[in-house]
Amino acid sequence: AGASAWALRGEEFACANEECAPFSDDFGAAPRLRYRRTGGELTLGLRLSPFARFLGGFRLERVSAEALPAPAAEYRPPPIHLGVSRVSTLVGTWEYDSRNDAFLPREGLRLASQVAFSSRLLGSDYEFSRYWLQGESAFALAGLPLRVQLQVGALQQDAPFFDRFYAADTSSYAVASAPARTI
Repeated sequence: AGASAWALRGEEFACANEECAPFSDDFGAAPRLRYRRTGGELTLGLRLSPFARFLGGFRLERVSAEALPAPAAEYRPPPIHLGVSRVSTLVGTWEYDSRNDAFLPREGLRLASQVAFSSRLLGSDYEFSRYWLQGESAFALAGLPLRVQLQVGALQQDAPFFDRFYAADTSSYAVASAPARTI
């Protein structure tokens, strides 16, 4: 069993142009979306075997979002409801992990799948379902730990931007800011 809680606030660029080119000299003048997220998640797990487990959870959060358009600029906000909204989601996760080390594995396999469902039936202001699969194989080459990882995800309907998939989500070594492009 587990529980987590969070409170955060942030800002996202809301330029019609992905690079916010008209504001490259002064990003402070660019149109933005200011938001706050406060919520938590309760999770229960069941160990199915020495290497596999199933987790079921419920996430509830309050989101407030405010548009900060710039004068004489085209405003394109990230997908989110303006004002105050609520996200309530049922989440199911299955994991299989036979790696010999979680940080620098030299052998083993990790498989994971997750389904998330948000609906007005659960008290949410968003209706969406989210599907995610991940596979990872670890091996050693000349004594160095290496891994090959593959992920795929799909999303249906009206998910807020923080529940969507972005190319930069999978990169630990992003050099510059990534445009908010869903994949």
